[in-house]
Amino acid sequence: MTFLEDINIAGTAYGVLPRVPQMACATPAGTEIKACTTSDDFPVVSGMLIAVKFTYANTYGNGSTTYPKLSIDGTGYPIKLSTGTYAASGAWANEQTVLFMFDGTNFIKMA
Repeated sequence: MTFLEDINIAGTAYGVLPRVPQMACATPAGTEIKACTTSDDFPVVSGMLIAVKFTYANTYGNGSTTYPKLSIDGTGYPIKLSTGTYAASGAWANEQTVLFMFDGTNFIKMA
């Protein structure tokens, strides 16, 4: 996936950001690995943004020794908050869509 794609409008090329992949996660609230599904085919690369709609709130983890992980095609990377701490119970609510950035090691929950 490239982070700037060229589009041509009236003979002029413009660099634009591609759309953010949308994913769904129906993993039960108290489960460590939050498995996502998507119809898009893309690699998990550092700097990518994804939007995940969670069916259930997160009730797993204490943010220090236990924390949820986000799995896209079996990856299972930890989820951190934008403050740098690991996500804990209550990090998102039922039916909430959350924007994440992958830093190469963790999925960072944006705000």
